[in-house]
Amino acid sequence: MLMGSLAIAIICLAPTGTAGAEKESKKPVEAVTDEAAAPERSLPVAEERARRLTDQMKEQLGLTEEQMPRVAEINLRIAKQVDDIRVAAGGNRSERANQVRSAQAQRDKELKPILTREQWEKYEKMLEEMRSKARDRAREYRRQGGGEGGGDGTP
Repeated sequence: MLMGSLAIAIICLAPTGTAGAEKESKKPVEAVTDEAAAPERSLPVAEERARRLTDQMKEQLGLTEEQMPRVAEINLRIAKQVDDIRVAAGGNRSERANQVRSAQAQRDKELKPILTREQWEKYEKMLEEMRSKARDRAREYRRQGGGEGGGDGTP
């Protein structure tokens, strides 16, 4: 179940440290990596999360000008869907995690035909790096007394 709530970490629409984000704000906005363990923290608005992800994808995957609007539209729609899920699911972590995973799967399904094979492989690596960072942030949050468990089932 903790692993399921960690999936929220990969809302994937809140990467930090992108070049575009640094230009607009000197204070980075962190995503909730495990909202179930950190309900008092909040996500940046959907538009910001989508913009950051799209910028990160452009930089790391080398998106073309033709791909950019399509990718941006998908990222924004899924980010808004995740916001709706957060509101509708309320405190039901399991339901929320399942719905977020479903939204992420839909995003990936829509992105795959837009990306080249090489871009898709880079995208998968980018997602794994984001998952790893999210797990680390969740563990650190819990280590500091913000929740229970280690995000991967470890105490």
